Formats: sequence, structure tokens, C-alpha cells
Amino acid sequence: MIYFDNAATSFPKPERVYEALDYANRNLAFNAGRGSHKGAKKAQEIIELLKKELNSLVGVNCRKNIQFYDSATIASNVLIFGLGINTDSVVYLSPFEHNAIARPLEMLKKRTGCKVKIIPFDKDLSLNKNDFKHMLSVEPADYIFITAVGNVLGNVVDVDEVIECCDKPKPIVVVDVAQALGVVPIDFQKYDCEYMIFAGHKTLYGPLGIGGIISRKEIKLEPYLSGGTGINSLNTDLNEAGEIGSPNIVAVYGLLKSIEWLRIEGYEKVNKKVVNLARVLVDKINQLSEITVFGDFKGDKHTGIVSFVHEEYSSQELSQILDVDFDIAVRGGYQCAPYIHKLIGTEENSGVVRISLSYFNDKDEVESFIEIVKALSEY
Repeated sequence: MIYFDNAATSFPKPERVYEALDYANRNLAFNAGRGSHKGAKKAQEIIELLKKELNSLVGVNCRKNIQFYDSATIASNVLIFGLGINTDSVVYLSPFEHNAIARPLEMLKKRTGCKVKIIPFDKDLSLNKNDFKHMLSVEPADYIFITAVGNVLGNVVDVDEVIECCDKPKPIVVVDVAQALGVVPIDFQKYDCEYMIFAGHKTLYGPLGIGGIISRKEIKLEPYLSGGTGINSLNTDLNEAGEIGSPNIVAVYGLLKSIEWLRIEGYEKVNKKVVNLARVLVDKINQLSEITVFGDFKGDKHTGIVSFVHEEYSSQELSQILDVDFDIAVRGGYQCAPYIHKLIGTEENSGVVRISLSYFNDKDEVESFIEIVKALSEY
């Protein structure tokens, strides 16, 4: 199989990740924080090591600023419902947001009556500063949600530019780095944000089953989920937000080893290969008159995601043909991101075909894909 759906989840993983998952299942699968025996203590040590690695990645040094959950989507819900957004709140989000952000905010809007507004970007994916500043002058932002890298077009978003438009008092800013961590430099000081949402199984090349919240300082949210935390067990009325349930120590160890692999291999080397493959793909696919590619690949504001439409096939049709007839995995449709398709004009015609590359793809796979699409166009 030629696998071009890495924005959904990276595949394959580095070999050391597979080895780590097997090792953790056999030797570390204890309930961290739920006992004083050696196994539980060792599992807790692994969790602390991963938190230290993630803090190093984002330029923070705080012991209680990370919470792990089973996915970035669950983490997004915990954060959004724990921030204290209420009837009087004005929330802005970018048109690049995933439904992991958009849907919880829409739910809050219905429950509380808070205002949810889309930050104005133009079709070239640049921020419309004049319109945005006007919107802010009428209704200042209490909260801003913005993704660092769009999951549909792979565009690197100028987060600083958005935040700089906001007058004092500065809103609470949440940055989604699910498609960015490990790909572009991520730094709390640079972004001037309070929270980040991350996923382990995408650009960090880790396993499924782990995502979370990273905060600039100790996390203090209103509780959204409740259950066992391993502490204060006699208190059933514990009003404290935090990690609940048994930690997925297997996924934790796998992610720890994937970050170790990225560091050894070299972040710049890994990402340079991915971006160069994307440029090769774009250069060749742009030669096919039936195809329209979205995004700007000339500068350094792009990652390994290439999305396009074909004038003779819907995105679902082409995706299915590639899968069934040629064993090529891509993602057709709307990619769980509703607003961007309205912006680029693909809302009414089945979305786009998304190719998302990884370090484990190569030029031969790209060439094979181009030849197949070219043949289908000539058919």
C-alpha cells in the first residue's frame, strides 16, 4: 500500500515505536499513580519523562502544566468546557479549525448563548487584518482558538499576526498544534498563548491513544470529566479538574520513543524531506489540466499536505478508485474541517482529495501516484 493519509495518523511509525509498544505491554503496563509498588512507580516515571520532553519542545518548564487524554479531541473538550466560557463570552476561531474545536464551541454556544465568530481570512489564506480589527473593535475577543497548521491545506498559520490584532486586555488564546508539533517551531513565548492542544499520533509519529493539553503554567480548569485520579479516593465530591482514569502508559511510552527518534533523526531533516516531497508532488500534479491544487507552495509556509480537486471525479470517487484499484490511501471529502471549505469554495462539490506525506514516503511513491492520476485523467 502507498499510504498518503498521514494527517489523519502517521503510518508507518518508526521501528523503535513498535518496539516500545511491545516492551511497554510486557513490562510497563501498570496503573501509574495508583499504587506504591515498583511497577506503578516506574510507569509514573515514564509519564513524567514524557511531560519533560513535551515541555522541552514548547519552551516551558512546569511540572503540572500537561494533562494526557486518549486523543486531542477529548483534550479539546476538556479544555473548552473547562475554560469558563459563558453567556457574555465572545469567542473567535480561525477558518482552519478541526471539528475537535468547532463542535464543542458550537455546543457551548447552544448551551450558554456565547458568541462564536470566524476570524476573517482571504482566499489566499492570509489574515484580513482590517476586517478582523473592525470585528474586534465592535466585539472584543475573550477567547481565541487558532490552529498552527491547517489539516486540510497544510498551511502554516501566522498565529502571532492574529494575536497582535487584539487590544488589551488580551484574550485567552488556545493554539491547536496537532498538525504542527515536531513540524514547525512551537514556542509559548512566540505565540503568547495560554494553552496548546496536541496529538501524539500525527506529526510526532507516535501511537494512537494519546493527546493532551499543554499549558503555559499549572492547569486550572473547571472539571468536565470526573472519576478516579489515584488521590483523595474517599472524597466523591472532588471538585478538581485533571487526568482521570487509568493512564495509557503503553501509548505514553510509544510517544516518548517517537520523540526520541525525531530528536536523533533530526527534526529539520525529517521535515525537509516531507516538504520537498510535497513540492515535487505539486510541481508534477500542476501539469495536469484537470486538477486544481489549493495553497501556496513557494515559500516556507507549507507542510507535507497537498489538497486538490479533479474536474472529472468527485473527491470521494477519486479516493475510492485510488484505494480499491491501486491500493493508495488518501483522504477525500471535508477532513472534519467545515469552515475552510467554505473559504476556498469546495463546500458544494464534495470537498478535496488530501494527500498528506510523511518521512516514510519516497519519490517513487509520488511518481507512481502522478502516473496513475494522469492515466485516470486521460481515460
